[in-house]
Amino acid sequence: MSRSVVCTAIAVLAFAACAAGCGGEEPDAAEPTEVSVPATAPDPNDRCAIDIPAERVVLTAEDGVRVAAATFGSGPRGLVLLPQRGSDLCGWADHLPTFVNAGMHVLAIDPRCTGYSDCPADDPGDDSSGRDYAADAGAAIAELHRLGAAKVVVMGASLGAATAFVAAGRYPDQVSGVIALSIFSTSFSASLSSVRTATDAAPHITAPILITLSTMDSSSIKEGAAESLIHAAKSRSTSSTVVLEGSAHGWHMLNDDKVSNAVTAFLTTNA
Repeated sequence: MSRSVVCTAIAVLAFAACAAGCGGEEPDAAEPTEVSVPATAPDPNDRCAIDIPAERVVLTAEDGVRVAAATFGSGPRGLVLLPQRGSDLCGWADHLPTFVNAGMHVLAIDPRCTGYSDCPADDPGDDSSGRDYAADAGAAIAELHRLGAAKVVVMGASLGAATAFVAAGRYPDQVSGVIALSIFSTSFSASLSSVRTATDAAPHITAPILITLSTMDSSSIKEGAAESLIHAAKSRSTSSTVVLEGSAHGWHMLNDDKVSNAVTAFLTTNA
């Protein structure tokens, strides 16, 4: 969903409020009510054209940014999903039934400034740096634990993969596993904490790691870089990489049986 569509939705709400209260005598002065973009998000089933139980959720990151999200499934086995750059939570739609049928309680989010999530007032306007995406992931992890998840795995695609990796280092005690589908950079800053990049995060990660990549994917780190990240992690003995021939990137790698089977096995063991 584009930001222009979201802004139109807010404008419609504002017009409706004025139509209800702008006529006749001037009302008593009152504090203006801020419209949260996540509050305008449609029902997840309608929004993502999927037919599995879903619930719209609004999260609040630790810096106060409100994040649009949706939950699918239920139970004590949690899975946070972080999308690719320029995509929202609906990008996972083709794979959500598989995760839910496997018994996962899934929480998928629109990262800040994407889809129906809010932007902080001081947002730099450039998603290449300066956004605390890991804080959004942290809010999702905390929400699944609040809802009763005993373990939470964080999975991301591309930019979401870098964010998942950073979040696992920033919140090591809250994450039971991290799946990174095509980490696009080891130096991208996905956090405003002291743990900013995948390289920063690796030494702090205590949970098992699964990194997937393709040999001809120019938008992903290479196998040597992936192995270096795993070697630096405290969980290196329980972590692994999956390498595909070809150029499949991000969540498209889940269409390959080698990757989908590895992800299923990882979730079975760690969630």
